[in-house]
Amino acid sequence: MARNTHSYSKTPISENELENMKDYIMTRTMEGRINVWNPSAEQLYGWGKEDAIGSVSHDLLRTQFPKPLKEIESELVKKGRWEGKLVHATRDGARIVVESRWILDLAGQPGTVVEINAPSNGYHVGNGPGIARHGRRAISKFAKANDLRSKSASILRSSFLVLFVCLACAWVVYLSAGHRIIEWLSTIESPSIIDQWLEGRRVTPLANYYQLGDALLVYGTLRIVAVYGLLVLLITAPSGVLLLGLSSLLTSLALFSALEIAPSLIRPLRLDVVSPYHAYKASYLYDEELAYRERPFNRIRLDDFRGSHYSPSYNLDVPPRVVDWEMDEYGFRNSRTTESAEIVAVGDSFFEFGDNVGDTFVSRLAIKLNGTRVTNLSKSGYGPFQYLEAFKRFGVKLKPKYALFGFYEGNDIGNIRDYRVWKSGAWENAYVFLRFSQSSFLRRYWAAMETAATSIKRSAILAVDLILDKVARNGGYAPEIHPKLALLNLGERGYERMLFVDRLNTTDSPDEMLKTDEWRALEQILIDLKKVSVEHGIVPIIVYVPAAAHIYAQFSTDASGPNWLQARDQQIAAKKNTAAAVKHLSQKLGIDVIDLSPPLEAVAKEKLLYHRLDSHWTSDGRDIAASFVAGSLQERYLSWVDANESN
Repeated sequence: MARNTHSYSKTPISENELENMKDYIMTRTMEGRINVWNPSAEQLYGWGKEDAIGSVSHDLLRTQFPKPLKEIESELVKKGRWEGKLVHATRDGARIVVESRWILDLAGQPGTVVEINAPSNGYHVGNGPGIARHGRRAISKFAKANDLRSKSASILRSSFLVLFVCLACAWVVYLSAGHRIIEWLSTIESPSIIDQWLEGRRVTPLANYYQLGDALLVYGTLRIVAVYGLLVLLITAPSGVLLLGLSSLLTSLALFSALEIAPSLIRPLRLDVVSPYHAYKASYLYDEELAYRERPFNRIRLDDFRGSHYSPSYNLDVPPRVVDWEMDEYGFRNSRTTESAEIVAVGDSFFEFGDNVGDTFVSRLAIKLNGTRVTNLSKSGYGPFQYLEAFKRFGVKLKPKYALFGFYEGNDIGNIRDYRVWKSGAWENAYVFLRFSQSSFLRRYWAAMETAATSIKRSAILAVDLILDKVARNGGYAPEIHPKLALLNLGERGYERMLFVDRLNTTDSPDEMLKTDEWRALEQILIDLKKVSVEHGIVPIIVYVPAAAHIYAQFSTDASGPNWLQARDQQIAAKKNTAAAVKHLSQKLGIDVIDLSPPLEAVAKEKLLYHRLDSHWTSDGRDIAASFVAGSLQERYLSWVDANESN
């Protein structure tokens, strides 16, 4: 290759200097017309100086370029140089691959290009033209690859033009006549094929089809563009895509490893907002039996909490709340750690949630019982298996007189199933926190990447949905209520909109429920609970927590969203079944039950007891639940309460 080539762009180069250089050099104009052709170039190509000077180099050498010449010249002008492989023809027609360097000689005549060519490694060039057999095969392969790239580029340009025209036509047709076509299709007497496309068209509002058409157009366009862009990258730069993928994998693995070692960095980097796994990692620790525990003294402050399922797409004005979340030394939500307690409360987020520690069900219960020491051993996402383990590990040593065992009808049976799946090793099918708690590094990495991608995808879909909703509102065909929301008629209180997050997922009778594997597992858990309690002189009590649909489904109106209306009758019909099954088990095992359904149903019209976009109780709901449990304890265990008050 050339030596001291950097000097070509700084000082004029004389013809004598070029004549004496051993490199294969020519100088030419930007248009390719040769004005200097040194002896080394004569030897390489077989063309004498008298033949070369004045000729266009690209024609003389029948040059094959790795990409369009205009792109190469554009890079040359911008950077002052270009390097790459070319295929040239010698005088006798043989083909040769050269490493070519073009330098724009700014110090010489305007537009002069110094071109330095050297045979690519492995290609023999003697005194006369000719190439070894293996060289011809390699050149042929290079030329074919070059031709393929050129053809691919041409096909991509043509396909882009076709794609652009098709998409533009689709948008123009839809924007100008799409809704009119939908209206016509929904009313004409037509073959059954249209009934298959527009199912229920005789009774479905046109607004639903308008929104469906809008969504198909937008999402269809985005998907087509995304797929086309991916294909372009794979065709034009497969090695670049591979390199990008590999570098992304290595970078993400390195970052994941660093955060596994130092999870305290997650919140400062705001990764808990992007990645559900890292939100989990910042707050929880792995546990072989509980699956996970919250970090001791963990503290989080949320200044704009609107509900765990809040989304702007619901078009529901929910006032923000400040939530102060602080744990004790064992990772439970108590204001302080105690060595003993009269009551321990074991359950899930219904016992744990509240705007602050004093707002939780457990703290309110302690107040209702005249300051009785009640310790909270509940954790969001736990189910009956974990309730029992938390009671045995943390509750028994507090030497309580009573243990409240919360049973939430919305998901506790499902949690039994998930926990057993997790224990069996089928982690990918388990509840999300159980998946996160796997001990395998690669499994945790995969869960982190998968959930982060899902979170980003949901955010993108939400953004598009909000745009579509705004378009529909501006067009006057947006629905009055989101399809998932129920519109409740609460009498004098007026109307409220609510999302029923946890629904009653079965219409099985109590007897049918009790025959399932999950309910048999629950029975064994309760047997173990009673056994441990009796051994330590503790009275176990089940607190039955109804789901919001159990309490409010009966008040939903026909103006509710269609998605909810499809499930309403089933929810109302099934609302008593789970409670009946729990009471049957409790009677069989001799364990007392406090059912919170009656007191919550009694005041449901007067106060909103569940958050509108959250499965949990409001402060009013927690207060009513605490009052009823305190009253039940006083009524059923009066001697203990009297003794407590006398002290």
